[in-house]
Amino acid sequence: MQKRCKPLLFSLITLVTFFSFGNLISQVHQPKNYVSHYTNQFSQAQFSDQKYGLLLVIDQRVNSSNYYDKYIVKVKEVNTIHARGTLLLRIPKVSPLRPLKPGMTVSIHAFIEELPKVLNPNQFDYAGYLNSKFIYHQVTAKADKIKIHSHFTFSLKGLAFEFRSKLLSSLRQHNFSESDVAFMNALILGQKQDLSKDTSTAFRNAGVIHVLAVSGLHVGIILLFLNMALKPLDRFTKFGRIIKLLTILLLLWVYAVVSGLSPSVLRAVTMFTFIAIAIQTQRRSATLNALIASLLVLLCYEPYYLFETGFQLSYMAVASILFIYPKISQLIRPKNTFLKKIWELSSVTLAAQIGLLPLLLYNFHQFPLLFLLSNIVILPIITILLFSGIVISMLSLTNSLPDILRQGYSSLLDLNQNIIHVIASYDSLILKNIHFSSTLLVSGYIALLLIVIAFYTARKKRLMLTAIALLAISTGFIIEDMRLAGKKELVIFHKTKHSILGILDTDHLLIYASNLNFGTGSNRSFDPYLRANKASLHTLFALENAYTYYRLKLLRVNSETIAMNSDTTTDILWLTDSPKIHLLKVINDLQPSQIIADGSNYKRDMDRWEKTCKKLNIPFHRTDQDGAFIIEPK
Repeated sequence: MQKRCKPLLFSLITLVTFFSFGNLISQVHQPKNYVSHYTNQFSQAQFSDQKYGLLLVIDQRVNSSNYYDKYIVKVKEVNTIHARGTLLLRIPKVSPLRPLKPGMTVSIHAFIEELPKVLNPNQFDYAGYLNSKFIYHQVTAKADKIKIHSHFTFSLKGLAFEFRSKLLSSLRQHNFSESDVAFMNALILGQKQDLSKDTSTAFRNAGVIHVLAVSGLHVGIILLFLNMALKPLDRFTKFGRIIKLLTILLLLWVYAVVSGLSPSVLRAVTMFTFIAIAIQTQRRSATLNALIASLLVLLCYEPYYLFETGFQLSYMAVASILFIYPKISQLIRPKNTFLKKIWELSSVTLAAQIGLLPLLLYNFHQFPLLFLLSNIVILPIITILLFSGIVISMLSLTNSLPDILRQGYSSLLDLNQNIIHVIASYDSLILKNIHFSSTLLVSGYIALLLIVIAFYTARKKRLMLTAIALLAISTGFIIEDMRLAGKKELVIFHKTKHSILGILDTDHLLIYASNLNFGTGSNRSFDPYLRANKASLHTLFALENAYTYYRLKLLRVNSETIAMNSDTTTDILWLTDSPKIHLLKVINDLQPSQIIADGSNYKRDMDRWEKTCKKLNIPFHRTDQDGAFIIEPK
């Protein structure tokens, strides 16, 4: 009895120790736990009421929007008081400014603003995404209001930025087009900021978006190449294997620094550092141990990596290849060498895709059916582009790049782009707006784990494990159907310059809109809502002025409203198109218990109405700040 209890007790103590250690590490890495964090030194309630003098250090440039260039900045001082923290700096594009470099110190006088909230149900939570990176506020400053100091904070990111700038400049001097330079910057250095939206969308629809960010794929390819290139060292000297390993690790980390030390690069290089060490031991179990060791090291360095999609995808892809690839590759054994290589590549792609499928559906809600074809065709080309691109980059830096090489590389880039656009053009072969909730994510991975275990167990247990796996995924779908069964609600969505009302009834949605032509394309405000509720757009109607929803009266007042019956009362007053009304008189006439103003109104009008409602103690909901207004039947 005691012998049985000891392993159980040891496992329990180990589990508690790991959870306690993880909690401690996460608290240490939480910036708000430090007194010097700017949110602890100043009242957050006053952030939007007054401007603050901020001394900031540029950390990195991030993807721009249509209206702003954006940078992640580190806080050094707030109103001359030493502080710490991270902010998002936005610079309007109408006020051009030379690109800010990592390590630059700048000072601005600006409001510390809240990050934009999610304004419609089930949309991507950008504020939540930034919060996970410990960015809680943003500041906006025009270029002429930003003072750049001569003091420069040394950082590896700054050195990498200077190197990349010099490299890109040399490529332009050798007559590479801007689109080619942007693609090389993304493929070789992992900097996607200058890629066109069309290019990113085409790669995503073709199922090969992963090639546009320096990640495990790139580092893995480089590791394989270095391992083969330095193989003679294994038998060259007594310490050849050690020299080979140190050389590989040095080159991997130099590549990580040059590409900007982004989280995805750090993850990939750390992971493959351990895998490179494991390869030298030549033990089958060493790779799995290396994967777990790198996972532990990264989570000790930054425990919140665990919640990043890129981190989850990286480790799940490698784990899937380790466990699923050997079983898939054994299904077919071609004798022809060429077919054998094609099948090996297909097996790796299938293994990774199977392991990533639940995560991909949960995060991106689409699945390209041609992913296998695109990976088989594109990965060899990408491998050639990656290595030849590194060589061409070095030659351009030394001003010794022959024009024939430039032309050949540009032609290969064009071929790659054309293939991607052809594959992505088959829109009917891209499954979009797939409903996949957290419940299905959990049940999907339980089922996948059981199936993988089944392949590694005795045959008599496989049927039972497969049956349990099917039960797990079926249970997930049943729970999801029960959650959504009979769901009914009325939603007033937010969309600038538009008024949209939706009525959900179980699995179909009725939409009433001020403009019936806006609802085409992929940017409809209610598309994520449709997907999350497994509903279809039933009908699109023109807006009406009055609605009754389960005995609740809703009256819409717009700029075309001529007169209102003073004998009529309403429960909810919906203001649209900035109507020219005397709100106090309307309130006295209609006696509403709730007032809503949507995105079709001018901001100044909503500000004025909000003050009036506050004086009268009437709830006022403005969709530009509070998000969509939702009514559930009582």
